[in-house]
Amino acid sequence: MNPSSILLHIPHASTRIPFMDGYTRPELVYGEVSKLTDWYVDSIFDVQGCARIVADVSRVFCDIERLVPDELEPMASQGMGFYYTHTDDGRPMREEEKWKDLVLRDYYEPYHLRFKETVASILKDHGQCLIVDCHSFSDTPFVRDMDQGTDRPDICIGTQGLHTPDWLCQLAEMFW
Repeated sequence: MNPSSILLHIPHASTRIPFMDGYTRPELVYGEVSKLTDWYVDSIFDVQGCARIVADVSRVFCDIERLVPDELEPMASQGMGFYYTHTDDGRPMREEEKWKDLVLRDYYEPYHLRFKETVASILKDHGQCLIVDCHSFSDTPFVRDMDQGTDRPDICIGTQGLHTPDWLCQLAEMFW
């Protein structure tokens, strides 16, 4: 596969909070940023020839990898949809609705438009596009992680059953 037909998706490496409006407990925000950031993933996955989409805001501000509307996103009921209102351990830190529409319009939707346009461009130029979803894991699970096991990988390359062929998973396993 030609590297220029690969798109590296890096959604959680940023620590930037564009504005603090709406945060009712600002003292909790940077602790969550420190805890939930995929540290150095943007450096690890800096591969020459591959296209990259890197979120420029922290997931604590706008988690562009969550589903919208909230009814589709399981973590939204925990205050961790695209618009985080609660910390990992359940403490409230942000107003529920006041700034949500603005964050959706000005951060979430433009990111997804850029993502779609990048995929379309790669498909137009190469006829195929391999999206590699790039993440890392902490050594210990977060409070809200479904899997509380401690045997955790250092790096996760996301797969999606509908879109990821078995041969690709097997190939990736050979190199790890």
